[in-house]
Amino acid sequence: MKNFLISGIPAVVVIPLLTVLSVQAADPVIVTATRTAQTADEVLAPVTVISREDIETSAARDLGELLSSQVGLEVTRNGGYGKNTSVFMRGTNAGHVLTLVDGIKLFSATVGATAFQFLPLDQIERIEIVRGPRSSLYGSEALGGVIQIFTRKGGDRREAHAEVGYGTYNTAIAGAGIAGPAGDSRFSIQVDVIDTDGIDSTVDAQSDKDGYDNTSLSARWNGPTSDGAGELDLSLLYASGNTGFDNPWAGPLVVNDSSYAQQVLNLKWRTDGDGGWSNTIQVGQSRDDSKTFADNLSDGEFNTTHNQASWQLDWPVAEVHLLTGGIDYADDLVDGSVSYDVSSRSNLGLFGQWQGGYANQDMVAGLRFDDNEQFGNHFTGNLDYALSTESGLRFNAGLGTAFKAPSFNDLYYPGFGNPTLEVESSTSYEVGVSGDAGPGSWALRWFNTDIEDLVAYDPLTYAPVNLDRAVIDGLELDWSGKLSGWQAAAGIALMDPKDKATGHQLARRAKQSGKVRVDRRSGEWQYGLSAAYHGKRYDDKANTVALESYTLIDGGITYALGKKWRLRIEANNLLDESYQTAAGFREPGRNFLARVVFRD
Repeated sequence: MKNFLISGIPAVVVIPLLTVLSVQAADPVIVTATRTAQTADEVLAPVTVISREDIETSAARDLGELLSSQVGLEVTRNGGYGKNTSVFMRGTNAGHVLTLVDGIKLFSATVGATAFQFLPLDQIERIEIVRGPRSSLYGSEALGGVIQIFTRKGGDRREAHAEVGYGTYNTAIAGAGIAGPAGDSRFSIQVDVIDTDGIDSTVDAQSDKDGYDNTSLSARWNGPTSDGAGELDLSLLYASGNTGFDNPWAGPLVVNDSSYAQQVLNLKWRTDGDGGWSNTIQVGQSRDDSKTFADNLSDGEFNTTHNQASWQLDWPVAEVHLLTGGIDYADDLVDGSVSYDVSSRSNLGLFGQWQGGYANQDMVAGLRFDDNEQFGNHFTGNLDYALSTESGLRFNAGLGTAFKAPSFNDLYYPGFGNPTLEVESSTSYEVGVSGDAGPGSWALRWFNTDIEDLVAYDPLTYAPVNLDRAVIDGLELDWSGKLSGWQAAAGIALMDPKDKATGHQLARRAKQSGKVRVDRRSGEWQYGLSAAYHGKRYDDKANTVALESYTLIDGGITYALGKKWRLRIEANNLLDESYQTAAGFREPGRNFLARVVFRD
């Protein structure tokens, strides 16, 4: 198969526009798109890889800001840092994005989505973003796509780092870590803290600053088993803290805040046998816990636990085919101050996949069967195809089906839930072409997603119902290359996210967005600048509350003080744009952060 690369990522995928500082010598290895290890040029699905270097050279302060720099992703936030953050991928709902941490699903079973605002960037080694349905591999939630976060891991050389920083809104950060080899094994330990006074989150509610603090820890160890028959990978991610918020239904002087904890544990054991087959067993647990307070008195508690176990077998056939089969089991538990009629449910999934190629053609086909304790049986499938031509073009086509199980709040919340809800289901199609042009490379993709039985709030019954049907048409175009010593990337996304019944635009999703990023190294200096445009959106189903378009410009400058020390200054929202991603909630104005970094 002929390779067509854009900065180490295949031209067929949507390129991360936050930064790629140089063309990498080797393709990154991607595992999320097929649950098997592939180099970037082998992946047929549209995938973005965000590396550790990309994270460090971006001006993003949290995961939401980092993801919002990606083409086709819309991010909303209810105020400043540490506030409720939702990610919409390719126009689908916030609950239609599956989030994995080292292969373990992380989400709130009560809300039905992931609390992205609490996941610390400093603990992340890399992120893989797969656009489009992947329920055929992962089951529920993977309707719009999959975001997999990998915690930091040790390499072949001992490394240590530390940093301190201070910025606008009395923001203070500090962190340290060490990683490297230990005999035949590798390890990594990282600790980070952030504390900020924040901003007043709401426009017309309580007039106070809503602060945020986060203390996070990650630890990872991987190495061979004692008998040398396999490899173990053990990881932990933990983040906890407190975040303030405004309650428009409380008195103007009431202080509202919430304590939270996010935790992911993972243990994976892989063995390889004669003939190239591999056997992988993984067990893990994730927790999403929160407790709210009003004037220091408990005002509600929600704790969810996700237990997960899987077995997967990969078997190469005739050197051009790879067969994959496996079993997933998951159990979700809900606990807290609210009594749900049902507080747990389990799901058993069976999946199979074939990957193969002939000459200049490649194909992936997958099928999955899920048996949910509440919703019964559900089949999903995926088919991806690619044709590479002698002229340097690559044509892609794909289709897939997916589903999303309703959350515990939708089903059982007292006085609100509807236990008769059905799963949301979708069918998606896409075609694309990519190639090289002058000093860079480009990719163009069209996609269509049709979602049935969308869960929506019915004002007549005061309960959620399977009311809506959505149709989303979209076009993604991106380019990446080098111009006069600058590494540059640009892209646009044009979408029509539409409620099929009313013709209204789906809430909080723009029809147009565009991103541009330039970076350059010169001696001891490194600098970059990015601009992002987000078109007009609406905050409600009826399209009566408008959210105006906005443009954000961010930048960063790094100066090397020596071989081990550097000074970095970051600026966000340089134009001091006043904007909202959710009606009634403010976003930070122009703000700066300076940090001193030690690296050995």
